[in-house]
Amino acid sequence: MALTHAALVRTVVRYMAPHLPRHCETEDLVACGMVALLEALEKYQSVRSAQIVPYLRYKIRLGILGSLRSVAHNRRVGDPPKFEALIPEYNVPVGVPKQERETLGREAWDAVEQLPVRWRLVMRLYYQHEYTMQDCGHVLGVNVSRISQIHAAAVRRLRGILAA
Repeated sequence: MALTHAALVRTVVRYMAPHLPRHCETEDLVACGMVALLEALEKYQSVRSAQIVPYLRYKIRLGILGSLRSVAHNRRVGDPPKFEALIPEYNVPVGVPKQERETLGREAWDAVEQLPVRWRLVMRLYYQHEYTMQDCGHVLGVNVSRISQIHAAAVRRLRGILAA
């Protein structure tokens, strides 16, 4: 079944290539796409409710973006953003026991569950999966400025929820 859909990987790579940095090698993207294809086919056997070609396109694209993100993360200098730093009440001093800090972080993530679905998705992709705002835009199909607006609105709402 993988050979049947192997051409789909090249199609997805051709579509994505103009939107990616120039240093990305086509063959590397194809290799990442093939790995994503194989993983998607394994998972598809259990899902079976979705049509296979759109499902595979989506999974291949996500696999390629995920591998690019991990490469970019390894090249990046500094730490990724910390979710808890967005909420001033959760900037806990270093002397506070680790267990208490984890409890505060869990409360903040519980508050995320009260957000609208798209806002939750942006917060999870950005903070848990360390996607860039541009990657989040690719996943949601919107531009970076819209992701930034959603992020800012979500942070404002979270501060209100946690202050209550």
